Amino acid sequence: MIVGTLQLKLHFPEPQSLKEKRFVLKSFLTRFRQEFNAGICELDGMDLWQFSVIAAVCVSKERSEVERLLSNIMNFIDREEAFRVTEHHKELL
Repeated sequence: MIVGTLQLKLHFPEPQSLKEKRFVLKSFLTRFRQEFNAGICELDGMDLWQFSVIAAVCVSKERSEVERLLSNIMNFIDREEAFRVTEHHKELL
């Protein structure tokens, strides 16, 4: 079994309040869950209106499948215009 994790630090340049950031992030997380068979959650920055840390996790019996899925997830996230990825860390276990 191979577990892939992807941790990302996000910057939200547009929101002017925590409520706006939460709306943007919730919308993104919903689209992510519809697109991928992977888990995702916010790990840090819940009380900050321009910053967040999220993590995505996937599991497969094939290393190549996990790497492909993490690559597709990164491409999906990179296309998002509501925030920018300032840092990311990928790990296979």
